[in-house]
Amino acid sequence: LMGESGSGKTTLLNLLAGRVDKNQVSISGDILFNGQHPQVFRKRGEIGYLQQEDTLLPSITVRETLDFAAKLRLPASTSKHERQGVVESLMSTLGLKDCAEVRVGDSDANEAGDGGKRGLSGGERRRVSAAIQLLTRPNLLLCDEVTSGLDSFTSFELVKTLDTYAKTFDKTVILSIHQPRSEIYYLLSEIDGRLVLLSRGRVVYSGPLNQVLSWFVSMGVEDCPVDTNPLDYIMDNSALYSQTTLDASRTTPSRPPRINTKSKAINSTKYPESPGSAATLLDTTINRMDSFPNVKLLLWTQVVTLSQRHWINTRRNAVYFWGTMAVYIVFAVMVGVVFWKLDGGIVGIRGRASVIYVIGSFQPYLLSILSVYKGVADMKVYDRERKEQLYSPAAFIISYSLCQIPVNIVAAVAHTIIIYYMAGLRTDGVYWMGWFLVTSILLQCSISAMAMLAIAFERDFDRAALISGAFYLCSALTAGFIIPTNQIPRGVRWIEIVSFHRLAYQTWTSLEFTDRRFACPFRLSPTSITRPGSLDLWDPVLCVPWEGNTILVDILQVKPHDYPDRLIYFALHYFEKKQFLEEESEIRVDIPGHDGPTRASVTIRVVDLSLSLVKRGLFERVGLTRGSDEASRVLLAKIDIVIPPAKLTAILGGSGSGKTTLLNALLNRTQEGIQVSGDIYFNRTKNPSIGQINTVSGYVRQGDGMLLTHLTVRETLDYAAELGVGKTLSAIEKRARVEEVIELMGLQECADVMIGNSEKSGCSGGQRRRVSIGIQLVNEPACLFLDEPTSGLDALTALSVMQTLKRIATSGRTVVCTIHQPRVEIWEELDDVILLVSGGRLAYAGRADQAMDHFERAGHSLPLYTNPPDFMIDTASVNFRSREQEAASRTTINVLATFYKQEQAKKLHKAAESGAAGGIGASDGSSEDTLGTEVPHHAGFIAATRILTQRMFKNAVRQHGAYLNRIMEPFLISVIITLFYWGLEDTPDGLLNRLGLFHQLMGGALSGLIIHLEVFPKESGVALSEMSNGSYSASSFLLAYMLNELPITIVSSSLSALWIMAVTRLRTTVASAAVMVLVNFAYITAGESLGIAYSCYFASSAGLGVALMNSTIVWLSFLAGFLIVKLPPILQVVNYVSVFRYASISLALEEFRGLQVSIPAATSSSARTSTLSQLFFSGDAVLSYLEWENQSLGFNLGMIVVLMVAYRLMAWAVLTTRIRSLLA
Repeated sequence: LMGESGSGKTTLLNLLAGRVDKNQVSISGDILFNGQHPQVFRKRGEIGYLQQEDTLLPSITVRETLDFAAKLRLPASTSKHERQGVVESLMSTLGLKDCAEVRVGDSDANEAGDGGKRGLSGGERRRVSAAIQLLTRPNLLLCDEVTSGLDSFTSFELVKTLDTYAKTFDKTVILSIHQPRSEIYYLLSEIDGRLVLLSRGRVVYSGPLNQVLSWFVSMGVEDCPVDTNPLDYIMDNSALYSQTTLDASRTTPSRPPRINTKSKAINSTKYPESPGSAATLLDTTINRMDSFPNVKLLLWTQVVTLSQRHWINTRRNAVYFWGTMAVYIVFAVMVGVVFWKLDGGIVGIRGRASVIYVIGSFQPYLLSILSVYKGVADMKVYDRERKEQLYSPAAFIISYSLCQIPVNIVAAVAHTIIIYYMAGLRTDGVYWMGWFLVTSILLQCSISAMAMLAIAFERDFDRAALISGAFYLCSALTAGFIIPTNQIPRGVRWIEIVSFHRLAYQTWTSLEFTDRRFACPFRLSPTSITRPGSLDLWDPVLCVPWEGNTILVDILQVKPHDYPDRLIYFALHYFEKKQFLEEESEIRVDIPGHDGPTRASVTIRVVDLSLSLVKRGLFERVGLTRGSDEASRVLLAKIDIVIPPAKLTAILGGSGSGKTTLLNALLNRTQEGIQVSGDIYFNRTKNPSIGQINTVSGYVRQGDGMLLTHLTVRETLDYAAELGVGKTLSAIEKRARVEEVIELMGLQECADVMIGNSEKSGCSGGQRRRVSIGIQLVNEPACLFLDEPTSGLDALTALSVMQTLKRIATSGRTVVCTIHQPRVEIWEELDDVILLVSGGRLAYAGRADQAMDHFERAGHSLPLYTNPPDFMIDTASVNFRSREQEAASRTTINVLATFYKQEQAKKLHKAAESGAAGGIGASDGSSEDTLGTEVPHHAGFIAATRILTQRMFKNAVRQHGAYLNRIMEPFLISVIITLFYWGLEDTPDGLLNRLGLFHQLMGGALSGLIIHLEVFPKESGVALSEMSNGSYSASSFLLAYMLNELPITIVSSSLSALWIMAVTRLRTTVASAAVMVLVNFAYITAGESLGIAYSCYFASSAGLGVALMNSTIVWLSFLAGFLIVKLPPILQVVNYVSVFRYASISLALEEFRGLQVSIPAATSSSARTSTLSQLFFSGDAVLSYLEWENQSLGFNLGMIVVLMVAYRLMAWAVLTTRIRSLLA
């Protein structure tokens, strides 16, 4: 399948694979495989699909990835030796042997993988994905952009592999491809391959590939020139025809069309039909073969394989794994300090119930968030493999749960033991402690199961976390501590039946209080003892509140000795929580007319630059010990080059040769953990900082993830111009420049189309790529760096982009790009090339038109009808197809690298003899000024804030469902809470329940955190990219973010406050309503501020950041004063900076001050009521119990406002610090 970007190639492949949701698109017509419905083949797993995105586990190596894939895909009868042979053969064929022991890493990490660990390059990841699909030898193999991100050599080798696969095993292979080299045309022509040529969703040609050239000639198109790649000729003419016929208003591209003026009109709705095609789009026969029969593995085999893979991937993520354990331990120590050595008095008894609730509520909540966070990431691989029907959902759930059990055991035991002994819980026998630990482990497993259930409903993290949080909140509120079971409204009391918190709390309290007598101050006089010889002075009447069994029955409403049968029910309850995951369907320059200022040209010189990846252990990565600086992998080796201005310079090389690494080094953006030596000069400025480089440079990254999905193309470029150009141009000039860029990049058709992504339909991948380049072009930088600017573009657009870059360079700018598979027309546009080979060594650096002479002197002549860059990359790449070819190719590479060094030495020697100045790095003095501290013409603080506010609002409000969710999430949490506090009465029990309600309202901070996780990472990803380029300050971004969140927070906090006051029957005065709104607003704002601070500080380990965010909020709410009144002095200091403390006091003062209650008559059967009558006979008595009777409401409200501002300033400081670290 061929066609320009957006022509429908991926859509057609998705239709063939059955991965289009028929509820979202209208489909007519039929698809038949061998005359049968495709679902017959899909169910048998006979269709392989290599998707455009590479979904892989980040912490396992290439060999392990393929080995586990082979275990899941190949029949169980395949021996280990045979399986290893298949894996090794594929790695050799696809050039993966050099990186076989490298971990995959994250796709968006560039030079850093998971947790800062370097992973595979984009091309290497692509080859791994291809190898996975080839393992099974599917009868029909669909490949979407199979050569995307690969160099020309690897692309050709991969297509040859597919050709061999199709012929050897009699298979059908359908692939979409961009910018194929000429050898691919000849290869497919010789095997009678077929071509489907698409344009704008229409078929231009469908038939034998070896007949397409004659068909174009028959339609009046000139013959294909002998120096042109036939596939480029096909793409050019089909695209030119489509553009000319369907959009006459579009400007003709710079390359002249080959359509004759006397040519016949081409009707795109008709296409030639080869004999026997019967007007079908793809007339191929899917032949079944028995090499690897599609036999489902036994459930046990699936479980073992998945468990091994998941466990390796989990334990190798050291920062996440051990960092999370550290959070658990630190939190346990903090809780233990608060409840240190509880005594046997009334306060100590209440403290024991509180600490038991804390053990079962706070740390498990943290576990639920982390389980959802990690599960959402792991489910991406599951969803891909489930569509391929590799294993059953049951196998995945069992294996996933098995791998979580060791983590749950360690976390539960460590957390529980620390708190248990620090708080001084029951130690009169190992028996009690053992049952306590068993219950804690079962609770952890139940929480994990609940998180998995939430992920089964929703794959998006913020929505899954909301579902998990709702489940968790309902379960925690029915535990019996915050609100007694008999006080829960009957409409929701049934939840206790399925509440694992209720089971755990009943078990733990029964273990702690059964058959115990605490320190009762009342004793019988010896003369009143009726039984002679008895030494029991326990007063059976006055000591009732200190008797454990009575406390259980009358106050905690738990039976003594309730733990054995509870634990059995708990275990059954855990397994009932396991639900099968439901399957989901997947749809899944030189700019004319610019008269602005021209910046001075910049010459870049690189002198003896070397980069090496350094081995660092866990403690070295987190800064606890000093690294040894032992190089484990050489990335670049002694690079000496000159990149002059006014020339277009391309960095060539095979996948993994160091192209992106060199580009990042030029931009001073080398990742942490990479050792750098040598110097880089921008003119006479040695090793400039990122800030200095940003003043003269623009950077187009390889991916397009830095685009806001709900803005149109024109809006995206408009905002880029507003932020980048500032006041140097008028509004009319900015708009004119944007329109010129739109025309230049061929974006007229999609100018008013939303950017979109894999979930939101919008621009195609190629169109998004052009938008990314256009963003930089509107700012006219002196230096322009581009990482794979033609990736994902059709041939004509790629040529247009490179011609545009050439004109930009000709105007005096320095343009550097990495590039894969440059076609001959693109090669002709290049001025200089830099060729990197294996090991990051130089094989050539110089003028493009002299490259072939250099290779000929090295003993390698360019064959006829061969694309020069293809020849260079082929010659300088390692061929893994056999050991002999690998050894020969490595020898060739070493010879090329050595020869280039000798050539450079000769040039230096001649320069020295002639007295020429400079040597390497010499350039015209006109460009040898220092960079200085030039400030780019970006928008000022106020203008940038205004522009960002508008952009964020427009992008957010168009996401209708997400925008409404941000308003409703805090309100829905309030609704769930108030279901358990409906219609509170003015009784002692009602006063106690008010304390529970006020404590639960602090969960609003967690809703603010969820909102942050939903919005901020997406916005900050774009902002960090723009801020690292110097487009605006962190202050502008954060202020704009706050202005957008302010109305949402006001509305959601007001709705929550009014609902809470209406249904719980709290005081309903204007003052109390204002206090409730302010407190809800403060909780949400505090959660957002803490989320921003932690997510910025722990950017390299998002999972650890999420854990710490939740821990901080939970711990501060825990210290607020409702669960325990007496705090150690060291912890009282924390409350001075806790908004939760002041908010809690404000709510209590407004509600309890002057409140009178009706005390029910005490009965003999209600010891609890009589006890509360003594403690809470009025609202002022509650304030006295909490020691808040002398607090000032005005002071506490003022401190809430002050701390809200302080928290946001803290978030600003952390964000600013991170930006400075990027610019350091």
